[in-house]
Amino acid sequence: MRSILAEGLSGSDLSINLANISSTHDKYAIVCPDEQTALRLFQELDSVLEDAPINRLFFPASDAPPLDKTSPSTSSISWQISTLYQVLINPGATVLVTSLQALYDCIVPPEILQNQSAIISRGDLLSVPKLKQKLIELGYKIEAQVEKVGDAALRGGIIDFYSPSSDLPYRIEFDVDVIDTIRQVDPETQLSVRQVESCLLLPVSHIFLDEQISQEAISRIEMFMLTVSLQSTEMRETLKKDKDHISNLVRFTGMEHYAPFFYGKATRLLDYIKDYMIAWVEPDRISDSYERFRRDTMDIYVNGIKKGELLPQKELDDIERLEFPHITRQNPSMLVYSMKAPDSPQKNKIVTIQHSQPDPMVGKLQDVASFISGKIQGGYKIVIATKQPGRVKELIELQDGLVPSKPEKLDEDSTPFFDIVNMSLEKGFEDRRRKILLLTDNELFGWRRRIGATKRYRGGSPIKSVDELHPGDLLVHLTFGIGIYRGLKTVTAAGITKEYLQVEYAKGDKLYIPPERLPLIHKYLGNPETVTINKLGGREWPEALARVARGTKDIAAELIRLYARREMSKGYSFEEDTIWQQEMESAFPYEETTDQLKAIMEVKRDLERSKPMDRLVCGDVGYGKTEVAIRAAFKVIVAGKQVAILVPTTILALQHYNTFKERFAPFPIKVEQLSRFKGKTSQKKVVEGITDGSIEMVIGTHRLLQSDIKFKDLGLLIIDEEQRFGVEDKEKIKKLKENIDVLTLTATPIPRTLEMTLTGVREISQINSSPEGRKPVKTYVQAYSETAAKEAIEIELARGGQVYYVNNRIQGLGSIMWKLKKIVPNARIAIAHGQMDSDELEDIMLSFYKGEIDVLLCTTIIESGLDIPTANTIIVENAQNLGLAQMYQLRGRVGRSEKRAYAYFFYNSEEALTETARMRLEAIRDFVDLGAGLKIAMRDLEIRGAGNMLGAEQSGHIAAVGYDLYLRLLEDAKKQLQKSHDGKPMRPEAPPQECNVDLRVSGFIPEHYVPDEALRIDCYQRLVSAETTDQVKSIEHELQDRFGRPPPEVESLYELVKIRVLAQSMGINSIVEDNLTLNFHFGPNVKLREDFLDRLVARFGERTTVRPNMIRIRKQRDNPVKLAREFIELACED
Repeated sequence: MRSILAEGLSGSDLSINLANISSTHDKYAIVCPDEQTALRLFQELDSVLEDAPINRLFFPASDAPPLDKTSPSTSSISWQISTLYQVLINPGATVLVTSLQALYDCIVPPEILQNQSAIISRGDLLSVPKLKQKLIELGYKIEAQVEKVGDAALRGGIIDFYSPSSDLPYRIEFDVDVIDTIRQVDPETQLSVRQVESCLLLPVSHIFLDEQISQEAISRIEMFMLTVSLQSTEMRETLKKDKDHISNLVRFTGMEHYAPFFYGKATRLLDYIKDYMIAWVEPDRISDSYERFRRDTMDIYVNGIKKGELLPQKELDDIERLEFPHITRQNPSMLVYSMKAPDSPQKNKIVTIQHSQPDPMVGKLQDVASFISGKIQGGYKIVIATKQPGRVKELIELQDGLVPSKPEKLDEDSTPFFDIVNMSLEKGFEDRRRKILLLTDNELFGWRRRIGATKRYRGGSPIKSVDELHPGDLLVHLTFGIGIYRGLKTVTAAGITKEYLQVEYAKGDKLYIPPERLPLIHKYLGNPETVTINKLGGREWPEALARVARGTKDIAAELIRLYARREMSKGYSFEEDTIWQQEMESAFPYEETTDQLKAIMEVKRDLERSKPMDRLVCGDVGYGKTEVAIRAAFKVIVAGKQVAILVPTTILALQHYNTFKERFAPFPIKVEQLSRFKGKTSQKKVVEGITDGSIEMVIGTHRLLQSDIKFKDLGLLIIDEEQRFGVEDKEKIKKLKENIDVLTLTATPIPRTLEMTLTGVREISQINSSPEGRKPVKTYVQAYSETAAKEAIEIELARGGQVYYVNNRIQGLGSIMWKLKKIVPNARIAIAHGQMDSDELEDIMLSFYKGEIDVLLCTTIIESGLDIPTANTIIVENAQNLGLAQMYQLRGRVGRSEKRAYAYFFYNSEEALTETARMRLEAIRDFVDLGAGLKIAMRDLEIRGAGNMLGAEQSGHIAAVGYDLYLRLLEDAKKQLQKSHDGKPMRPEAPPQECNVDLRVSGFIPEHYVPDEALRIDCYQRLVSAETTDQVKSIEHELQDRFGRPPPEVESLYELVKIRVLAQSMGINSIVEDNLTLNFHFGPNVKLREDFLDRLVARFGERTTVRPNMIRIRKQRDNPVKLAREFIELACED
């Protein structure tokens, strides 16, 4: 089939011209040489075609390597399936963007996808077991609750599932075998948000797994076995195990590898778009990518045979059949070149575009209006595509006759015009022949468009508590100490059934804790390897508790003293923002996040107060802490004072120096740095400038703390990662802090709970949201392959980037260095690890920062505060030995620029993966965003952050009793030490007396109603914590929404909780039932109606016995719950 050809198309010109072409073809696909190019092009087309009646689809490549025995993530498969379904059902105009890699993914055949997808509607005849079976066949995982695409949850007559067809999960409630309601659910709150009439159920796997298809797959595998030699025992064992899984309808990692056996053929994207015209972007690059893909696939095949893995030969034949450019002849095609196309008489050249890049106008914005006027007079059609249209209009200062107008079309026949559109494009172009000019934010402001993540679905949604208890977890009881949680246990005595938490202590002793005692227990958060299980009734726990209580009292006293000293100090009150401040801030090339704006506002408010600021700004690297510091520093310098930034390492000093120097360049501000890399003469000049005030801002290491540094008028001290300074340096910092404003930055997360505890003692600003457009790191988890490692390094170096190569065993770094020099001989490689001399290590890190090293072979010591935008690939060997928090931190070292970043977590295929290691690796692959799995891992980092903030001694106390209990003791100590206005210690507030309600009623949450144990505990916890009946009712409604109509035991539990809440608010200490009576015991502050006794006697007569602080009522035949409720209603004020 003959191809047509276009040349001279690139950048935004490519997007606009392809958009025009797509409007003339009903079905149009665009294939790019790599995933990043495809994603950029799709986002630009999506923006250009926003108002056009054209379906815009993106088909991503799988995130599993070709022919590797790993599975792609559910999110990437789901996106593929959602796109494929749209291709099948949409008859209208469609443009689909994809990459060459995606063309080779083995996918579900069209007929299977069409047949197995289902529209479910209210009133349909369908049973819970049938829908459950369907979900499993389509690849859904049965979980406790739905948090991400591919999850399903079953609770009695309710089924939740998260289909690729929707941005929100669905909740289906059954009335016997009829669908009663369908609701959409917020995965964060797990509550219904709207009712719908129907929903679309799509597969979340390319393998449909039912008995018929699985038997056909086994038959084909056995037939294939007859054609190959199975000499390897390992291959036979692997094959037998996989066959058993398939036969038993059990999914396993790498199952997608067998897709051709399930369907008798290998289906690919081209099988779906046979009637599409296809544009091949940069055919030369596509050809190179194909050759690399084919070579790597063959290498993987050969290695797989050696390892005893079954790899179907026909898969390789299929890849050969899809050779480029052979595949360009299967559909009507257009070959699109950015430069001049190679000569070929067989092609029909239809368009040649001569264009150039417009001159940048950064710093010349005052000339933009006259420039545009001149171009229009020359017959030009001009479009400014910007994400700041209002601001651009102001900057241009529209002149007479220079009014934006919307043209019907943009081509060489259009009349001259000028328009401003709210659109994000990468860069502009000028076509002198057609007299078309496109200007973007890149030309106007120097802002490079960030290619953000096109998020089709949410990642793992945040869970309500990272402290969920699971059997085997360590638990801390305030009275009895640290034990092992063994699960919930239902106990029936005298016909009354209740549920208890079972905790095991030393020597096998058991403690049964009723749910109403949950406030006394906490999950142990800390290092479990250093913990000793306590003995019930032993002396160790009370002694440890007393020791920690003394420690928290000391730290609370120290913090309060510091706070009081600063409150009494007189600081400098800075003026409100100046015009210069506004100009400097308006040059920030990105949109501030909500968290960032809040932190900036809080810092400015502190600076404008008369008391010295002491604020901690906490946020991950790249989240915008430095911008907060820049704006604070500028405000102080404009007021005529000096600013010092103190950093722990020379490389961080250089990094900050470059950033501040660039931002302050348009203003008469002198910025300098002071570190060991400055010569003695240069250092002397800097010291003199600090003393005489000619240097307004200095950035330095501990050199700034030496005795020869005398500031003329220091107004603000900014400290980056204070916890990394030594003890002596910290003492000097304390002296330097006195009577000046202090802003501290840290990338180590600080627990929100600690922040709340320190409110009024230390001010903290949290920046938890990532910048707009920050792309998630593309994460691969696979068995180690030298070919894959080589390929990853070569691709990164080819795009001008750098690579972290991590192995946490120092002893093995030498042999890895030898291996890397062999596979990438031209790369500049250096080793870095924690046992090096500090200066030597710093020199290596500085060389890496400057781009003088291509591959940094290192342990996990990579600096957390370092921001190297060109380092966008990280390779981690033996990832199976790392914790989830470690892997999360390592992955966070890349992905700081607009380029797509990659993380490769290699595990050792020669070692059997433990179940824990496998789950950790799946979590780091699947949870691209900070979802539930990583929230739990983050708690480890937060506890470390709490220890950093409070000191080494307090870290020991945290380890002794667990983080949550430590925090409770610190809060108590703080309250006891708070001073009243006359300087005398305040009496600590007496904790509210808990009301004990002990009625002979079966009130609990049965397992058949809430099957997941952790969720049941969460329900108990929330009910126990309720303080009003309205809160109890709210929980009732939520649980009915999530789990259906409650059984009698749960209804009784609700009533018992409401009685406890009302009784406690009135000052009733306990309500206890015995054989004959109900006994109400009162506290000293009981609140009863004045006519309560009259009302009580009128209702119960001689059944009532009144004693000091207690009333007893004979039960007779009354229900104890109803009797207690009636008593409270008689006693309660109207």
